[in-house]
Order: sequence, then C-alpha cells, then structure tokens
Amino acid sequence: MKKQIISLFAATASLLFAASCTKTLDLDYDEIEPLLVVQGNVSNYGMKVFVGHHSNMRDTINKDCYTDAEVSIAGDDGFSEKLEYADGYYVSPSNAKGVEGVTYTLHVKRGNKECYAESTMPTTVAIDSFKWDWLPIINDIEIRVLNIYLNDDPDVDNYYFLEMLRDGDIMKNAVASDFGLEPPYNYFNWGISSRNHLEDEEKERQKTGKRKKDILYVGDGISIRLRSIDWNAFHYLTTAEENEKGINPETNLKGENCVGYFSAYGEYRINTTFPSLDE
Repeated sequence: MKKQIISLFAATASLLFAASCTKTLDLDYDEIEPLLVVQGNVSNYGMKVFVGHHSNMRDTINKDCYTDAEVSIAGDDGFSEKLEYADGYYVSPSNAKGVEGVTYTLHVKRGNKECYAESTMPTTVAIDSFKWDWLPIINDIEIRVLNIYLNDDPDVDNYYFLEMLRDGDIMKNAVASDFGLEPPYNYFNWGISSRNHLEDEEKERQKTGKRKKDILYVGDGISIRLRSIDWNAFHYLTTAEENEKGINPETNLKGENCVGYFSAYGEYRINTTFPSLDE
C-alpha cells in the first residue's frame, strides 16, 4: 500500500470586500416553523445531548437549550436511560459511558416534534506519539506543524474528528479518514501557522503583554482530542464543512422538522505544550 499522510491545513484567510456606498434592502423572508436542533453524543467520557431550536430570520430573541424535552438513549446491549437536564445539556443521571461496538439509539421529543437517530461506537484509536516540526514550503516559508501518529487497524477504514484546545477553548478542528493506511504512515500532519507570523505575534505579546484568542504562544498548554467516529457522523461533519458552498449538512436524525446529528465515538486525549520557535 502506498505511503500516505493526511494533511489537515485549514484555509489561511478569508477576504471581506467593503463597498464604497450603501443601499437599504427590503428583504422578505418566509415564516417557517422553528426546527428542532439536536446535537447528541455517546462516548467513553459520558453522554450529552443539546436540544434547542432553529429560529426564523425575524426572530431576534436568543433562547437557550430547551429544558422540557424528553430525551433518552438506549443500546443494543440492553442499556436504556432517560437523560436529565443540567447546565444546558441532557446528561446521563448515572454517568453512563459508551461501550465500543454497541449501537445506540437517541430519542428526543418536545411537544409535537420528535426525532431519533442511531450510531455505533467504533473502536477507540489511540495516539501512539506526536511531534512538533517545521515544514518548509515555498520562498523560505516554514509552517509549524504537529505530526500525530496513530495506532489504527490498517484493515479498517477509520473516521476521525480532531480538536485542539487551549484552556478549554477550541483553537482548531478537522475531519479526516485514514482509508486503511499502513503503519508507520498512519499519521496526521496538522498545520498551525508560519514561522514569521508566530515570531511576530510572540514579539507583540512580549511587548504589550496582550494575548490574542486565535494565536498559540510559546508555553501554552494544549489538549489534543482524537475522536473515532462512525461513517454517519463523518458524512455529516464533512458536508457541514461544505455549508459555505450552500450545501446543508446531511443529518442522521429521523423525523420531521429536525436538524443536527447524533454520534457515538471513542475519544483519546493527550496534553502537550506549544514549543519554543527555536525547536
């Protein structure tokens, strides 16, 4: 099998063009019944479900998670539990956790709206090791990258969702598949930023003492989370990435007037520190 890597470079910038004149537009939106928004997960860390709504364009009121929905999760291993509302989410009152290989069914009902979805929890793929590096590209430009090496099964097509967090805040995320790559070439190549940009931001921080939310600085504590997801969640997340192209994500929820997705996944976590730019 060919030696391959998976690059996880995000778009470097988006351009906004401002017009030199303004015009008042009279937009006429069709009124629709608010959609039930459901985002649920089962993992080796627990069970959590958000239930809210999608507002009309004319609705300027921000509403939090519904607190009066009926939410339950059942597994084909005999597990069944009604979730309870707490701090914006519905969670397992017994602190139940997902089990690999079990297919879970989520059921949500509120008023006349009802939906359900199924997801099978895959085997949790572990991170074998990781390494910070510099990747030369063009004109002496170098990109800081994080190489993440996985312990996945080369005979199985695995699907992943990765997150990089600093102090609980998401800095980066990505969706990917390994397509059955053979060890030791099953690794992600995650681009962070250019050396020049990081050096300039580091100098500015040392000068002013101010930190930007979207910049990683030397010494920052970082958490990397690798989720092993099933194909349905992978498909939803990849179509969600295309939303800017006018394509709506394809949900795995069944039922009328429902959007969102349900995912059973195994999560592997590592902690590291953003290294010196000289390393």
